[in-house]
Order: sequence, then C-alpha cells, then structure tokens
Amino acid sequence: MSLHTKRLSASPVRCSQIHSFNIPVTPPDLSALSGEEKARLLRLVERWQNEPAALLTMILEIQEIWGYLPERAFEYVASALKVPLVDLFAIREFYDLLHGAPVPARIGLCTNTPCAVRGGGRVAKLLSEALAKHPDVGLHLEELPCQGCCDLAPVAVLPVDRRPETRDRSVTVRLTTRTASRFARAIEGGESDLFSRLKSPVSGPSTGGRVRLTPTRVAYRNLHRPEAHRLDVFRAHGGYATLERVLRTSSPEDMIAAITDSGLLGAGGAGFPTGRKWGAVRKAPGDQKFIVVNADEGEPGTFKDRPILERDPHLLIEGAAIAAYAVGTTQGFIYLRGEYRLARERLDCALAEARGAGFLGGRIAGTPFSLELHLRLGAGSYAAGDETAMLESLEGRPALPRVKPPYPSDHGLFGRPTLVNNVETLAAVPAILERGPAWYRGLGRNGSAGVKVYCLSGDVTRPGNYELPRGLTARELIFTHGGSARRKTPLKAFLVGGASGGFLPPGELDIPLEIASLRAKGADLGSGAVVVVGAQSCLLYLARRETRFFAKESCGACDPCRLGTPVLLGELEGLLDVRTRARAEARIQELGAVLADSSRCGLGQVAANPLLSVLRHFPDEIAAHTAGRCPAGVCGRGPRRA
Repeated sequence: MSLHTKRLSASPVRCSQIHSFNIPVTPPDLSALSGEEKARLLRLVERWQNEPAALLTMILEIQEIWGYLPERAFEYVASALKVPLVDLFAIREFYDLLHGAPVPARIGLCTNTPCAVRGGGRVAKLLSEALAKHPDVGLHLEELPCQGCCDLAPVAVLPVDRRPETRDRSVTVRLTTRTASRFARAIEGGESDLFSRLKSPVSGPSTGGRVRLTPTRVAYRNLHRPEAHRLDVFRAHGGYATLERVLRTSSPEDMIAAITDSGLLGAGGAGFPTGRKWGAVRKAPGDQKFIVVNADEGEPGTFKDRPILERDPHLLIEGAAIAAYAVGTTQGFIYLRGEYRLARERLDCALAEARGAGFLGGRIAGTPFSLELHLRLGAGSYAAGDETAMLESLEGRPALPRVKPPYPSDHGLFGRPTLVNNVETLAAVPAILERGPAWYRGLGRNGSAGVKVYCLSGDVTRPGNYELPRGLTARELIFTHGGSARRKTPLKAFLVGGASGGFLPPGELDIPLEIASLRAKGADLGSGAVVVVGAQSCLLYLARRETRFFAKESCGACDPCRLGTPVLLGELEGLLDVRTRARAEARIQELGAVLADSSRCGLGQVAANPLLSVLRHFPDEIAAHTAGRCPAGVCGRGPRRA
C-alpha cells in the first residue's frame, strides 16, 4: 500500500492505528540504547500511543532526547507502534525541523523579504566572512525560513547552550549590522558564545509579533492586558462568558447564521466566508466530525497569530469551542508551528486550565456539550499551510496536499467532515457573538466587512501588527499607522500578501486592502502581510529570493510545481541579458499561467506572483538590469552600496 494512500477505516484516531498496515516488523536490536534512553523512549511511547493524531508530535519529543533522530530510536518506535520503519524515515526526511544526524552549532539567519530589506544580506556577509576565516570556532551559518517575528528584522537564531539534553538550545534575536560587526570581531577572536554579547535578546514576553494597539480590537481585544494568558485574568474581563451564554441559549444554527451575517472571512489566506464553511461542515453527513485550528503560521512576512497564541490563548480556545458547538463536533486539534516554543508552553497551560475549569472536556459549563481539544506540533513545512496538507501531517504523514474536491468539509481528517479555521478567525468569534454581526460588519470600509490584522514590516518606522478595518488603503496603513518609510527612504514598492502576494508601485498606495481590488492588480491580500520596500532594495533580487523560496518549499506532490518552480528561477536569469529578455518574459508569463491553473495547492498556484508583479509594474527596474546596472547597486551591477 502506498505511503500516501488515504486510510478511511471506521475509527483511525490513535497514533498506533494511523499506520496499521499489518506488515511484520522485525524486532529492533535494543542493545544500542542505554538503559536511560530505553526508559525515556518507553515513557514517550506509553504517553502518546493512545493519543489521537500524535505521531509527529511524539517524533519531535523523541528528537529532544538526542537533538536528532537516530536510527536505533526509530527502530524502537517502529516496533512498539507496529509502524513500518520506512514510514518514519519518510517523515524524518520531509520536515525541516527533523534531523537524521547531530546538528552542529549554528547561527541561523532569516533571509526572506522582510529581513532582506532591513539589511539581512549585509548581516549574512559579515558573519559568513568571519566564520570562513575561523572555522575552529565551531559555528556554521545557515539560512532559515521565516521565524514569524518580522517586526524584529533582520532576525537570527543563536545557540544558547550546546548540551544535547537541553531542550531550548537557541533563541531568536534581532541582529543588526552593528551587532553582526561585534559578533564578527568576537568570532575572529575565537569566541563562540555570541549569545552572552546580547543585552536584550527578545522583545517582551514574546520573541516577536509586536502589537500596535488600535481603537477597534476584535481578535486582539485582550492583548493590552498584562498576563492575559492566565485564566483568572481572562475570566476577570469576560472570558468564556460568551461560550457559556451560547451553549445555554442558542442553537448551532443560530451561531452559523450570526457568523454568516457578520461577513467574517477566513484570515489564513483564501478569505473564504467563515459562515459558509461552518454551514457546510454542519450539514455534512457523519457521526464523527473534527475541528482543526491552523496555527502553522509559515507565510514569510506573517506574524499575526503569534501574539494571540502567546498572550491570549484562552480567547482562541473559546472561539474554537463555539465553532465546534456550531458544526457539531466533540474532537478538535490545534496544529501549531514547531518553532513557536513559547506559544506551545502557553497553549499547554491554557488547555489544562480550561479543562480544569470545565470549559473543555465533558458537559462544558454544565451543558450537554463536550469537547476535547488537543495540541499537536508541525515540524517545519510551508506546504502544511494548505489545509489538506496539514490534515495529512496530523494523520502522521508528510504534509502533501490532497487533490480537491473532496474538500475537508466533506472528507477531512481521517476521512471525516472537518472544519479548518485560522487562529485570527476563531479569535474574532466571541466578540462578534457578544456585540452582534451588524456591529462587526459595520467596522469595514470600501464594501468590506469587519477588521483584519495587517502585519506591517520592512522599511517602515513602526513595524508590527495592526488590527484595522478591512478595505483601508495601503497609504493609510503604511504612512498613518506605520509612520512612513524608515529613515526617510523613498518608497519603491510594497509587497502585499507575503511571499505569495505581489509587489505594487507607489502609484497604487490608494488601493483598498481587500481581496478583489488587489487581485485585479496581480496581488493578493493573503494572510495580511504588507512589506514596505525602500529605494535601497533591488526588486529583482527580492523576486529571486521569493521564487527560490517556493522552489525549495515545493513538496513535489505535483509535476507543475515540482518542475515549474526551478524553471521559473532559471528564466529569471534570462531577464538580465538583452538578447534573451523578451523570450524570458514570455516564458515567465507562460509558466505563471500553467502553475496557477494546474498546481495542486496554493504554493504552486502563487509561486510566480512576485516575479510576475515585477514584470507588470516595474519594467524600468528590469530594463536597468538588462543594461547592466542595478538601480540599488546590490546584485553585482553598478556601484555597490553599503
């Protein structure tokens, strides 16, 4: 049976059942394991083997024992759970956070657009040159995916403690060129403990996700309160009151009608009407249904869910419980990005508090409604942002997107009807039901309903998360709220929608930040990321980085994306030669259309967007490169700037 074949047995909800192939497994040679290692593995297996959808989370915890996943540990797990060993190796090789060998001490640098426009390339150059001269320091430089704290850009991950038994061996920091210069001098002096040179490694209680408070707060309603992650603080300000009220006085149909009337849209990227999705799951036949919270925030430039997860997890739990009641499910999962360590700790604590206070478990708030909500971890895959790929990951397989239809509302987790909602979406639900759908709908502008959290980063004075009306203009977001371009740098472009969006010129600043208007310009609102690009940045360089990101992150499940993204990257080089420019432009347009029409999931469908937007809106930038001059002087053509 194929590794990726969907298994639709009657109740495949246990870790040991997910891969129940009935294939004989050779008992492992446990002599390679020490007594302590065997004891820790046994405890982990006993803890997780009867938990639903737990395989990937268990593998991550096994990795915490050694710092990587040795074959002897996998043999033990395969034997204990009766899982084919090849399945475990397939999981290990697919996810970025899983390692088959010891990982050397590293300095990890984010090189995505928000960090690149804030000097990330210069930071990388300083450190790489110093490390190349002094390999004896024992550190290596590594490119990392977006770490979800773009407001701190440029971002690095530094080693804190090299002991393999230490769980948190790194910390995320803002690494400026000035700090990088100090680090380079320290490396040249033979020093490897760079963390000790940081005066303030993190921003407040969180490693990122700065919140800029605005007059109207819905999903961010509690983030101005100290200690809002604690149950007593949450309840003191009305937390769980809406859940108690709707369970006692409203029907599921009432909930769905209210959310539909409010105009609430999904905040994960597609912008699908939330009420319609709830209604589809409610009507889907089946005794067992699921709710899954998508907290795998992997879109470069996006860091909006992180503050809720770290600072107001009970609001997410309340919204998820209301949604579960509306669609008729008693089982749910929060699929959390593996890098979000503080969010994991806060969610673990909040789930335990909610369970202890009677807001999870059986007979919630004294009503017949019951809900079990489980926290599960991702392991580093941009493709898992697709809802069907995330369900594959929850089922204990590589995060490969499924062909649609069928949609998760009919055929989702373990083949059952499943509601998949984003963190921001569910966090808005209690306020909507408390104050009414008309109130929420009236918050929007330019024909849009409600509010949206916009993640503002890049060359802007006040980067951070802004919860503002849907449909406001880019000019208002960037200049009124963001405080204009950083260091009075002329604005060259702004990227809307993160890596999957598109670059727009200053002439489009008055465009409403809503889905239809942006798509008409070849961009997309996506998850709400807006990256400001100043004149010192090269758009072709940034487009190349985005295209390379998609080529690397392609899961390989479909030929258009697997084969098309590397070809797209190659065609970009043709733009730099006057003899091949016309052919390259035509080829890029053609490839973009093929990817959009035939890729299985959103990754391939949007992979050409950054490059296509540069072709459409910035022909002068391309012409300058073709003539042998980079206007910003950052990609080897023309005078290089510091």
